[in-house]
Amino acid sequence: MYPISYVRESDLGTLIAKLRENTIYTGIPLSEYIVSENRLYVDMNNYRYCPNPIEGFEPFREVMYNNLVDIAIDIEKGVTKTDIVVDPRRDKLMLVLRDTPLSIVEAQGKRVYPLFREGDKVSINDKLFYIVTGKYEVRVVRSNTNGVVLYVSEVVPRTPQTFIMVICDESKVKWLELDDRCRIR
Repeated sequence: MYPISYVRESDLGTLIAKLRENTIYTGIPLSEYIVSENRLYVDMNNYRYCPNPIEGFEPFREVMYNNLVDIAIDIEKGVTKTDIVVDPRRDKLMLVLRDTPLSIVEAQGKRVYPLFREGDKVSINDKLFYIVTGKYEVRVVRSNTNGVVLYVSEVVPRTPQTFIMVICDESKVKWLELDDRCRIR
């Protein structure tokens, strides 16, 4: 199951417009990028979140997780285009701010098996992927950095099978907790 991802709502229109400047994205309906009206509200000063609007909290809009790289991460420059929140389906959400440097790791092969998921901490030399080659040899892709996994996904349609893993320096990740005003009593 994919994590849930959000981008700052005030940046979304500009991000989608820039994406559509690329001819391969022209004509793709907005529903392919944005998940209906789902929003998350974030207190950018105290690193709290709430699914309901609270005064002073910034609105973030849910985007299709598979399209997070297209919309909010600049693969070529290795940087975030906007503030991103990823819910790795754990007790806290990850916030990574605009212009944060990222490490991008790609793995290709007949079969690719990621060994980490969003929110996991990785260290230099950790095994990130197992790759099965066309000759059925098993290869390993290792990390060349320390950090936290922000994004892992298969690039489809693509042959050979290709995965991308995006890693962020741990000091740049802000962990969001549910605001007390949003807890169900």
